[in-house]
Order: sequence, then structure tokens, then C-alpha cells
Amino acid sequence: MKEKGFLFIPSNIHLHSVEESDDDLFVTFIRWSDVTRSVQSQLVSVSMTELKAHIEEFPVENLIIVLPASSISMLTVEAPTTKSRQLKQALPFLVEEQSAQEPDQIVLISDYKVQDNKLNVVTVDKALLKGCLAFFEHYGIEVSDVYAIEQLLPILDQQLLIILDQETCYISGPSLKPICVPAAQLTWILSRIASNETSDSLLNIKLVLTNQYERDYSDIQQEITLALPESISIEFYPERVESVASYLAALAGAGSNDSDHYQSLLVEEFKPKKKANGIANLLIPTLTFGVVVLCLQLSLSLYNGWQYQQKAHALQSDIYATVKRSIPGVRIEKLRGDKALRSRIKQALSRTSQSSDTLAIEKIASDLISALKSFSSDQPYIQRLSYRSNTGETQLELHAKSFAQVDQLKTQLDKSGYQVTVGSVTNDNGLFKGRITLQAKRG
Repeated sequence: MKEKGFLFIPSNIHLHSVEESDDDLFVTFIRWSDVTRSVQSQLVSVSMTELKAHIEEFPVENLIIVLPASSISMLTVEAPTTKSRQLKQALPFLVEEQSAQEPDQIVLISDYKVQDNKLNVVTVDKALLKGCLAFFEHYGIEVSDVYAIEQLLPILDQQLLIILDQETCYISGPSLKPICVPAAQLTWILSRIASNETSDSLLNIKLVLTNQYERDYSDIQQEITLALPESISIEFYPERVESVASYLAALAGAGSNDSDHYQSLLVEEFKPKKKANGIANLLIPTLTFGVVVLCLQLSLSLYNGWQYQQKAHALQSDIYATVKRSIPGVRIEKLRGDKALRSRIKQALSRTSQSSDTLAIEKIASDLISALKSFSSDQPYIQRLSYRSNTGETQLELHAKSFAQVDQLKTQLDKSGYQVTVGSVTNDNGLFKGRITLQAKRG
């Protein structure tokens, strides 16, 4: 079952430096199920030792830390451009005037979406994040994301959200940044909101009271009504919830918190590294070993191929020497054939230790020189030469100045006692290319 865990940190825990014992630290843990789309369970005022044991017994896929109110600052700055890369570079300078801390002491979070030349930015103290991560690392608890509680407040469409929980008031609205203030400041905040409203406007208020809040709806509604001008019409949408933690965890788990402020504080160097799953942990070593073995085999194959190539070059040199020794002055260019041609050359001289092959090559060379000497000038030249020991066939690839030269060479070789076959002859810009096959006549 896919589950998220929301861990709400109370304001009395100072994460910069925690010196209390386990029994002095109490948190609220909410378990949300993505399958049932509901809160599965909640542990209120549970110690860190009990929480660790609970998570080990009932693990969650993602553990989200929710920092107490006022852990972050939400700023709005003038955007000099709409390009994300340039905004990211300029952001430290844009927030410098509004932030009480130096730019290198804070982490800047933004979606870099500019609206009306304005950019929303969330800042958080680096020391706070380091302390938070070190705190849970001390207890062996792995953290997936970190948010401030203000970031979990949804921004409702055309509604002002007011949540009252004991002594704290949480407020968010379409034109109001999510804030957390003491409950005693509710009327002051409402007066500021009213100053931005037009006369005869309608203000929809979703009023959420927790079970810990002792006052009745009627008292709060009357207080809000008196704090706002009479020209503003008010409609209340009351709701009673178990706790702020369970209410906000349910909204966050269901994905209702889709505001621009709902962004993880773990960015830059604080961003957690993704871990491979169990299957990947098993496959990666196996694949690595396979790649190493494959590389070794490939290296061996390349080395063997290099050896074969050296042998082929040696065989080519042998045939050049044999032909040149037998045919002084003959024009034989370097054999630039493909693998099949090199294989034929290797086969032609693979049995050079046998006298029959050597004598055959010597005879062919002599007959070729005789045929070539029949040309007074501009004699044709042999482009490629191969000999097949098993059939006794000799193949020539000939380049000539005219078709008459090809025919003359055929006639001379025929007189030397060969069965001569001329393949197709092509005219390539005045250069006639053809193949001649020689087979000794039997008789």
C-alpha cells in the first residue's frame, strides 16, 4: 500500500541545536493512504523513540517533515525578466533588500513563474535545514521532503480560508499569502483584507475550527462581521475538523495544495539523492560484470582480428613478390579488396609449401608477362589478382584503355593454353574495367 507520512514539528523544538532527550521531544505523525485517499492513522504527542519504532514496523513510502509556523519567509519581488535562467542568477540580489539574512545564509525557492512583473519567493535558513536533516539522521529516519506548515495551506478559489486552532490562526486567500498569526490578531488581519476589497463586494469565508478550539462558531462569526465594514457582504462556510495536522495532511495527500507556494524546501545541496530499488541493486552489479566480460571478449576479438589482418598483409606481400619476380615491369597496384578478396588471397597462398601451387602461380605469372609484352604501348594493368587452389582458377580484374585491349589480352592468354572467360566490361569515363577468369585446359 502506498502511504505518505506527515511529521509535524511543534514550535518548541529548535532544530538548529537539539539537546533534549528522546522523552522530551514530542511530534505529531499523520499517515495518509494513496489507495483509500484518506488519513489512515495519527499519533499525537509521540516521542521520537516511539515514532522510530512505529515507522520501522509500519514503513511509509515518503516521509514529509512539516516545520512549524514562521520557519520560512514568503516574499514578492520585482522580476526584471521572465527567463528562468536569468531569474535564478539574479534572485539572490532581488531578495537581498527584503531579507534580514545574507544571501549565502538562506535557501531560495521559487517556481520562476512571473505574473504582473512579480515573482513569489520562499526563503528558509540554511542552518535550519541542516539542523532538521541532521536531527532525523540522528534518529535513523529517512526524510523525503520538507515543507513549512504555511505551504500546506490551500489557496481556495474565491474563498478566504481561516483555520483557528487553540491560540493560532492560519489564513490564506486568492490575493493573500498564506500566513500564521496568533488568534488575537485575527481582527487586525481582517481589517487589512477589507481595505483591499471594493464596496458592496461579497466575501466568502471558509471558517475551519479544530476540536481543540473552545469558542463556538456564532462567537467567531460575530467577531469577524464586526471587524469588517458593513458594505461587505459575508457568507460563512463552517467546518469542524479534528486537528490542523490531520486537515492539512489530508489536503496535501489528496493533492489539493496546488498553489505556487507548495514547493519542497529541499533544493540545491539539500535535495535528497534518489536511491535505486532492490531489483536495481541486484541488477547493477550483474550488468556491470556482464559489461566488463563483454569488453574483455571484444578486446580479444579485436586483437585476433588485428593478428589476422597482419597475416593477410603478409600474404599480400608474398603474392606481390611472386608476381613481380615472375613478371618484371608489370603494373600491379595494391590490392584494396574487401574481406572476401583478402580471404581469396589467403586461400591462394595457404598451401605455398606444396610444389603444385607454387608451380601453377609461376606458370600463370609467365603466361601473363608474355601476354602483356604483346602490347607495344599503353598496356593494360592488373588491378586485382586471385588464385583458387581448389579449382585452379585465376581471376584478374583488368583496367584497359579500350575494349580492343581486353580482347587482345584474352586472345594471347587463349594461345597460352587457358580457357579464358571475359566477364562484363564497363566503360568508366574512358577506362574499360573487366574481369577475366583463367582455367587451364585439360587435355
